[in-house]
Amino acid sequence: MYDRCTLVRPVSAVRVVVVGVGPLGKLVLEACATRDDLRAVGAVDVAPGLAGSIVHGVDVVDRLDRLPEADVAIHTATSRRAAASETIRALLARGMSVVSSSEELHGEEALDAEARAKGLRVVATGVNPGLVMDRLPVLLMSACVRVDAVRVTRVVDLSKRRQALQKKMGAGLPETDLGARNDLGHVGLRESIATLLSAMGHTGEALEHTLDPILMNGVGAGMDEKLVARVGGRDVAMLHLRMDMHAQSVDSIEIDGDPPIRCTFAGGIQGDRATVGLLLSAAREVGRSQP
Repeated sequence: MYDRCTLVRPVSAVRVVVVGVGPLGKLVLEACATRDDLRAVGAVDVAPGLAGSIVHGVDVVDRLDRLPEADVAIHTATSRRAAASETIRALLARGMSVVSSSEELHGEEALDAEARAKGLRVVATGVNPGLVMDRLPVLLMSACVRVDAVRVTRVVDLSKRRQALQKKMGAGLPETDLGARNDLGHVGLRESIATLLSAMGHTGEALEHTLDPILMNGVGAGMDEKLVARVGGRDVAMLHLRMDMHAQSVDSIEIDGDPPIRCTFAGGIQGDRATVGLLLSAAREVGRSQP
C-alpha cells in the first residue's frame, strides 16, 4: 500500500490598490487584511484628512500617479459613469485592470473595448446592480423553457446601512425638502432591467419609473422605487426597491413561465458586505486570469 500525496503550489497574492477610501473602500481594505489571495498595497482619496493617513495598514495618497504598481485597482469612488470613466481610464493607462462598484458602469461597452485593447479588464460588480436584481434572476430564468415575465422585489432595512446611503434615500429630511431634491433615489435600476430584458430577448421597451418618499411623522424614512418594462402593452419586467429605516429586509424573485419560479431570501442579502465580497472575488479572478 502506498500513500498518495499532492504537491500544493502556493499562489502569489493579487496586488490591489483601492480608489476611494470612503465607507465601502475602508471595508475593502479591512477585508483584504484578512485574506491570503489579495494584498492591498496602496489607496487613494482626495478627502481632507485621508491623504497621508494609514487605513488598515495601507498608506493613503491623494493622487493616482502616486499609487504603487498593482495588478488590479478596486474602484469604489462614485456611482456615476462620467466621473468613474475618467478615473478608470487613468488607471488603465498605468497598466491596471479595474474592478468597480460604480452602478452606471454596468453595460458600458466603450471602457470594455479600451481595456481589451490594452490587454486589461474593466469589471463592474456589486449587489444591486450586479447580483440580486439581474444576475440571480437571469440564472433562474435559464431553468425555464419559456419566460413570460420577471418581478424582483428588494426591501432593505435602511437603518442597518451606511449613513451615506441613508442620506441618498432622503432619510431624516423634512417632507417639505424631499420634493425639491432631484438627487435622491437609487442608481442602477435601469442597468439591471436592461440585463433582464436582454436575457429575455426584448428590445425597444417602454419603461415606467416611479420614486415615492417614505414618510414617518413628516420626516423622510426612505424611498419606494419601481421600474417597469412593457412590451406590446404587457408588463414583462418589474423591479421594486424599497429602502426604509423601519423595514424588515427581504429579497424575492418571481418568474412567470414554464416552469414558474419563486425564490425568497429571508433577511435579504446585506448590500455592503456582499458588495465587498463581490469586489474581492472579482479582483482575485481578474488578477489571476487573462483578458
